[in-house]
Amino acid sequence: METDFNNPKLIWRLKVESKSTPGTFHIVEIYDSGDMRCDCKYNEFGKVCSHMMKALIYLRVLVDKIEKLYGERIQKKSDDIVQGKGSEEKRPVQD
Repeated sequence: METDFNNPKLIWRLKVESKSTPGTFHIVEIYDSGDMRCDCKYNEFGKVCSHMMKALIYLRVLVDKIEKLYGERIQKKSDDIVQGKGSEEKRPVQD
């Protein structure tokens, strides 16, 4: 999957509760370019806010869980893609 950095696509949207105002939530968006945005005031100044950090921590924990469950399969598939063996699943030919 290639990324068009001139036209990033939204890949993840997380709702994160405000630490300073419990019950208030902010939306953090993560794009395939690696760019992140939050709808809080702090992020308007181009700074990484606590909501973005919480979202990143959540995603890191999620990735760790996925790697524990599927690590060997993910590594094999990743190695195949890097070596140019393609990313399509091999399926038996049916007559």
